[in-house]
Amino acid sequence: MQAPQRVPDNDFIIDDSEDGEEDDMFDISSENGVIPLEEVDLCTILRTFKEEHISDDQISIICIRRRKLLESAIKAISRVTFSWTDLPQIEFVGEDADDMGGPQREFFRLLMIELQTSLGIFEGKAGQEPQLEQFDSHVLPDPDVQSKLKQIQQCKTAEDLTALQQDLGDWIAECGIPGIFNATVEDMPKIYAYVVKHYIFLR
Repeated sequence: MQAPQRVPDNDFIIDDSEDGEEDDMFDISSENGVIPLEEVDLCTILRTFKEEHISDDQISIICIRRRKLLESAIKAISRVTFSWTDLPQIEFVGEDADDMGGPQREFFRLLMIELQTSLGIFEGKAGQEPQLEQFDSHVLPDPDVQSKLKQIQQCKTAEDLTALQQDLGDWIAECGIPGIFNATVEDMPKIYAYVVKHYIFLR
């Protein structure tokens, strides 16, 4: 696939200086016709939206200041040159890092924290602990993570556990579970739940 092209006209820098309606419901097309939105899983919705609305060959460079991250984001989407269909390439001011996905993930993670602390949204009742042992991993958009979670969930015997530790031990440890190498089969539901929690809340 051709590498994305930088689009100078759509690039914009965010700084901390002082200076017809459409229906929002849609259906997913399939070979057999149209599938109602409520019957489609989240992964399919996100994939279809990306295919229909995001351009893989156009990017916009977005420079963000960490000290005013939320303000930077608001200014960015308010500019006339902002394009919702371009791939965003995030650059933090004063930091040298190619956006291979890391700065973009860091930006959106910090943005969600800022939205929660500044505006009080994305907040449920305090002290609740989600029950994730039976979480449906298919709703996660990353197929690789889905596959790894499925392997954890299907670990039922000592032989399965040995294979899991060999194949995914380091990856599970990087998710915040270094005890995977001393775990037992009985620990697998808790480990599965914690990896899910890592990808939904902590990462």
